[in-house]
Amino acid sequence: ATASSASPPSSGHTAGIGTRYFMAPEVRSSSSLVQRSAYNEQCDVYSYGMLLWSLMHQRHPRDVDEYEADSSLHDLRPATSLLPDRAAFADLIRSCLQLQPASRPLMADVAADALRLAASVNALGSAAA
Repeated sequence: ATASSASPPSSGHTAGIGTRYFMAPEVRSSSSLVQRSAYNEQCDVYSYGMLLWSLMHQRHPRDVDEYEADSSLHDLRPATSLLPDRAAFADLIRSCLQLQPASRPLMADVAADALRLAASVNALGSAAA
């Protein structure tokens, strides 16, 4: 499922507050594809995707050259190129980092996918040991 079934925007937004590299485009930029006043919990899915990207790459997004740009650029996302033992997470990361909030999966689906992927990676690691 994607965000098209997510809750409507709430009025208690914190536009522009947070860590720039982990902020969804609609929160980070006033010139984004979505007005600041119109974002919902899908911005958290984007932030989770950035956190997962950082964990899987063992890097902070600020250390990636192509990400070093004016924060008003809403469509700049780091490339996903994972080591083979983490490659299973690439599609989940990419889906969370979709520019359009409605194209991102719901957080419940992200959590289920992350747990399934972690279990399969752990099972592969156990079998190899």
